[in-house]
Amino acid sequence: MQTNLLIKRLAPIARIRARLYSHFVEHLGNCTYPGMWVGPDSAIENLNGLRKYTLDRLRSVSEGTVYRWPGGCFADHYHWRDGVGDPGGRPVTRNIWWGGPETNQFGTHEFVRFAAELGADTYICGNLGSGSEAEMMSWLEYCNAAEGENSWAHERAGNGHPAPFGVKWWGVGNENWGCGGNMTAAEYAAAYRRYANYLDRMDLGVQLVGVGHTPDWNREFMEAMQLERALPTLHNLSLHRYLFNGGPDIGFSDADYYALMSELQVVEDDIIRADGILSHHELPQSPVGIVFDEWGVWCRSAANLDSGIEQVNTVREAICGAVILDYFTNWSHRVVMSNVAQTVNVLQCLVKVDGPDNWTTPNLDIFEFYRAHVGNDAVPVGIADAPLLAERGDAGRPVQQLSVSASVAPDTSSAAVCLTNLHLTEPLSVRARVVEAQIASAGARVLTGASPQSHNIARDPDRVHATDHPVRTEDGCLVLEIPAHSTVQADLELLA
Repeated sequence: MQTNLLIKRLAPIARIRARLYSHFVEHLGNCTYPGMWVGPDSAIENLNGLRKYTLDRLRSVSEGTVYRWPGGCFADHYHWRDGVGDPGGRPVTRNIWWGGPETNQFGTHEFVRFAAELGADTYICGNLGSGSEAEMMSWLEYCNAAEGENSWAHERAGNGHPAPFGVKWWGVGNENWGCGGNMTAAEYAAAYRRYANYLDRMDLGVQLVGVGHTPDWNREFMEAMQLERALPTLHNLSLHRYLFNGGPDIGFSDADYYALMSELQVVEDDIIRADGILSHHELPQSPVGIVFDEWGVWCRSAANLDSGIEQVNTVREAICGAVILDYFTNWSHRVVMSNVAQTVNVLQCLVKVDGPDNWTTPNLDIFEFYRAHVGNDAVPVGIADAPLLAERGDAGRPVQQLSVSASVAPDTSSAAVCLTNLHLTEPLSVRARVVEAQIASAGARVLTGASPQSHNIARDPDRVHATDHPVRTEDGCLVLEIPAHSTVQADLELLA
């Protein structure tokens, strides 16, 4: 049976910004040390302390994206002044959430330099849990005050950076319903209002991100913000979602595989529910964006404190990532940013390092695929005759075998489409046409493996990577077969 797609070229959803496919790094396990920072005196190749391999591998998926730091749970007990000034004089503190000493060698300057090397923007998650409004205000001033404007700008210059950092995105706490202070939604709303009352008035062009959670939390938080007439200070609401139902990271069963595929739809359900609550409460002149700033597959039997929250990332995780990026693309009128957890070593990472060894995971290839959408307008895709994997997934909806997102260039001369076949063993034949246009030519690449358990390792770092994939045009349509457990990204040239 053939699945038929209709790419609705003339019905744009939103312009896709690179930040929709962004990244998250935390002082957790081996993510920051030594995944990003090895120090300038390390025998491992580095650029003034930044791990060169990590930078080199991330360049293809970073320009225009946003890196979120320093957490995560770590953010709500991090005090930014510990990580500035002479590295030799910085205090060694304790990482109370993830264990071990924190050397503070990777601080604000190092983070900003890391992002700048990649052509990326920065997102700092501030300490609401154990910090103060004054501490976060001073951090914002230190980062963004104009050169020579005040004492914070002078201190920044004394530490080697006279020009402002221009950090646009600021999280007002992290998971304050849990590790960020065990607050109720009403308690967090009161704290957010206090912080935002000052941060918003500093008028340094920042975007503030409030902490979201469950529908009940989000509703109570928005009601409290509305009651106190504080909604104009809420620019964005964060959401987090980890997927736990896939069993082990390797050696998972067919049942584990399909359980994870069924769980994926809870990510879109989170967006749908948050969108409804925001639509009910937000002011027309002050719409609230969704920042989905932590997401990914979490194989808890492997990714635990003993392992530094590390797991093997297989083809399975990669195609899960593709489905989730499809959700964000198709909801890009509401989701303004997403940040995968995490960039190096931890959870659904893109890069792995172990001592002097380095390699990438299949997740990096998926993020490279979705760069094809950047700068285009997301458009809806009608799907007909798509087989079902399950009648009812974890969010109560049928689970289709095919996930898809599409975008069209602003001049409508070209389009990009990402297609993921979730089936474990069955390929899928697809025919796609574009509304009021002919597909003149097409090219494609595919990410798959001998099995969904396929993955890269240090001694075989190129086992799984994207390769060219055959497609053809027929009567102005795109015709292709998508292998089992795979993602295909196709570029289309259009004739209107």
